[in-house]
Amino acid sequence: RGTIIIKINSPGGSTYEALAIAGRIKASKRQIITEGYGHMMSAATLLLASGDKRRMCAYAWFMHHKTSYGVEGDHDTIVEEVKHMEREEREWAKIMGDLTVRSSRFWLDTAHKRNVYMNADECKRNGVVDEIF
Repeated sequence: RGTIIIKINSPGGSTYEALAIAGRIKASKRQIITEGYGHMMSAATLLLASGDKRRMCAYAWFMHHKTSYGVEGDHDTIVEEVKHMEREEREWAKIMGDLTVRSSRFWLDTAHKRNVYMNADECKRNGVVDEIF
């Protein structure tokens, strides 16, 4: 019973684990508040944006970027892996578009740089968070 608060301070990690956690947050019958401290980067961006109510410390940073990976194998394997990573990147952008006030196109276009940093005010303006504390 009651509200669950998830406090996030993370450099990121695996996209699949972040998708699993974000999916679980969205499926919960309880109200989930996500709070960002320090940094929410890479895969952790989805966690912050997934809360029913999203808050961010005024001193924290959010960072997203293009997918990075290392691929080995024959030509066909590499081509398939690259296609999948491009698809995964589009899916991340679609989810962020669903969770924020910005479109999936915005999230894809801003990631044309290696790393895109946003402070708490920028996150609020872009609809990643509802409140700054």
